[in-house]
Amino acid sequence: NVLLEEYLLCLLLQSPTIKQILEVISKEELTKIVVAVENPALKKLIVSFYDWIEKLKNEDPQTPAFIKTQSSELIPLADKAYLFELGETVKDNKLFKRELMQTKHDLTYLSLRRRMQKLSTKIREVEDESVLEPLNKEFNDLKSQLKELDRIPIK
Repeated sequence: NVLLEEYLLCLLLQSPTIKQILEVISKEELTKIVVAVENPALKKLIVSFYDWIEKLKNEDPQTPAFIKTQSSELIPLADKAYLFELGETVKDNKLFKRELMQTKHDLTYLSLRRRMQKLSTKIREVEDESVLEPLNKEFNDLKSQLKELDRIPIK
């Protein structure tokens, strides 16, 4: 899990083009994905980098400039992700896009599973029937989203 979350940050910070990130991951999808990110520093970097590139999408934002804007406790984590060796992944646009899509898919899956686990615990603890119905509906919605995600091929 942690490796997958860190890998997402590596991909984001080392993306050959900002356009690719915005094409593959929408703001709504990112919001769902970061639910799965347990490390608060990692979550903050992922969200703030996405917000930063979204704001500067018509310019040519460079990752080192983003890293310099971060607090002293986040800079080492951002530097590590930026310098992590991704090899051919960042040199080949098609491969990069596929890796980003696969990572998004895996983190979305993880996020849905975690939300379902939390909801399942809530459902078991509920005593009031009127509260149970909306929780069951939400659980079934998440289950449907999970099934739908399984049907989506990664191109």
